[in-house]
Amino acid sequence: MASAISFLTTNKGKPLLVFNQYMLKCNKTSLSKKYWVCTEHRYDVYVHTNLENEFLLITGDHNHVINPNTLEIKAIEDKMKNRILNETTSIMKIYDEEIAKVHLSDEGAAELPTVIEYRMYLKITKPN
Repeated sequence: MASAISFLTTNKGKPLLVFNQYMLKCNKTSLSKKYWVCTEHRYDVYVHTNLENEFLLITGDHNHVINPNTLEIKAIEDKMKNRILNETTSIMKIYDEEIAKVHLSDEGAAELPTVIEYRMYLKITKPN
């Protein structure tokens, strides 16, 4: 099974595994494996990776629809947060620049947090 694995970051700085366009959070780590569980709590889907984050196996089936906007918005949020924390550019300017780079559907644009929400969330974490 050829499967695409990538990673995003939660709002709390924890890794999110993106596996075939589904998001999973790390549920447990052993001496040799990481156990990931679907972020949609009502679904019993688990992915196992080794400690180097290489795919080992999947158990269960996703029986929920993928929201294509969710992954795109999460990726945009990660880019913005990274820039906000690592650059001296204003939050407003970073927000405007990153939004200008993407072409979201009307539904996706409606789901995207506003610059005010970003400013409130990141005000505490951005160094002065």
